[in-house]
Amino acid sequence: MRVVLRHAWLQKHPSPRSARGDFHWYPEDGDAAERAALAARAGQGGDVLWKIEPGRVTWAASFAEVAPADGRSYVGLAVTTAEGDAPASALLGAITPLRAAPWSEQLADESAATGFP
Repeated sequence: MRVVLRHAWLQKHPSPRSARGDFHWYPEDGDAAERAALAARAGQGGDVLWKIEPGRVTWAASFAEVAPADGRSYVGLAVTTAEGDAPASALLGAITPLRAAPWSEQLADESAATGFP
């Protein structure tokens, strides 16, 4: 069984989507409601957030950074979502947590074998 992993970052650091230092999600496309819910729970940085639902598991880590463009502190998110027709345990097992930091030359999508038939 294959699981699709999608990564996303909420940040003010530059990414291929924005070099201006505005607060943005990279990549831009994604579940807007889920992203808003995660952002609302981001805390002060250093928090880990989970959402488990049938066929989908989302893991996120918040991080505190200083934006290079304006020198102001902000809290961002590094998010991985695993999707597939597999039990939640297999989806969880497919996730390798992202470093709790802004995007930096990392892949946004990949796939992984779950080991679950």
